[in-house]
Amino acid sequence: MKSGRSALRAILLVLFSFATVLSLTAARGKETRFSQVVRDVNLLAPHAAARPAHLNDNVPEGSAVRTGADSRAELTFADLTITRIGANSIFSFEENGRNVNVENGAILLRVPADSGGARIRSSALTVGITGTTVMFEHHRRTYTKLIVLEGRSEAWLSKHCEGRRDTFARTSRY
Repeated sequence: MKSGRSALRAILLVLFSFATVLSLTAARGKETRFSQVVRDVNLLAPHAAARPAHLNDNVPEGSAVRTGADSRAELTFADLTITRIGANSIFSFEENGRNVNVENGAILLRVPADSGGARIRSSALTVGITGTTVMFEHHRRTYTKLIVLEGRSEAWLSKHCEGRRDTFARTSRY
């Protein structure tokens, strides 16, 4: 009788350990972190004051990142999506990097093919991407630029969804 209870306790302990490890792994899998911080980079978390960003800091969902002059940052998401943010930029994201908002500045966004894609928005242009690497630059009231480095994307004016255009990476042959 005693050995049966001991075995039951051991099994419950093992199951509890597995559940703990799985829950920690799942929580960790949703994290977004700074994988590079150069000079003046600030994290603008929701309902909190701006604070300087540091390497490996977690970035809460709905946060924004602001870079200063001669500064840059890189964010790595759980699905290995990488976003590099250039100098003098303001960038925010939702849905674990699936929806990116560029208020001002330049980003490079690399989305793995098996991750389900992402959407970049600015006041002028919206871009849908899957398995793609793009550079996107937006400066309010001056210009917006999209460069597809790898793969394909679909772009349209933010206020007019009907004029969608496919954009592809091209290679020059000499």
